[in-house]
Amino acid sequence: MKKNETLIAVPKVFIEQEAFQKIKCFVDLCQYEINGLGTVERKGNNFIIKDVFTIKQFTDDSGIHVETDPKALNLFIYELVKSGGDASKVRFQWHSHVNMPALFSWEDVDTIGNYMNDYMISLVMNKKGQYKCRLDLFKPFNLSLEVSLFVKIPLLVPSLIQQCQEEINRNVSVVSSGIFGFFKR
Repeated sequence: MKKNETLIAVPKVFIEQEAFQKIKCFVDLCQYEINGLGTVERKGNNFIIKDVFTIKQFTDDSGIHVETDPKALNLFIYELVKSGGDASKVRFQWHSHVNMPALFSWEDVDTIGNYMNDYMISLVMNKKGQYKCRLDLFKPFNLSLEVSLFVKIPLLVPSLIQQCQEEINRNVSVVSSGIFGFFKR
């Protein structure tokens, strides 16, 4: 590496555990294609999906097409801003492919290209739990990256740690093993 060159960290996309579980639940419960949006916080090259939700939408009975109601989306953004929320954090879109492969279709790619943000994170998931995630950067130029999705598991609370330690103390006995690894009692 030359003196003036800088390494750029590979972008990482994280999702809060509850947000991931909500998407999985929506996908599992709906027999048709379903979609939604979510909020993202960016910290350098790390993107954290904080929450997800659905908005009024129309899906067809073939199970392969869904559209968000544009009036409902506009009303959602209006209400979000009116209540002091930050509409610029809505940078995540997700949808299901029901029982089809979790791949981005041409229609999906076209939809992603129509967002007016400097970046957008997209996720497609099917009922088998398979999914693909991508990060699309629109400024300073268009770039699409397939990215890994890391589920953020909350730290253990002290009460759970204490409960587990008490169970270990109650139920696990350490005994000497013999020369060949057999228990001596």
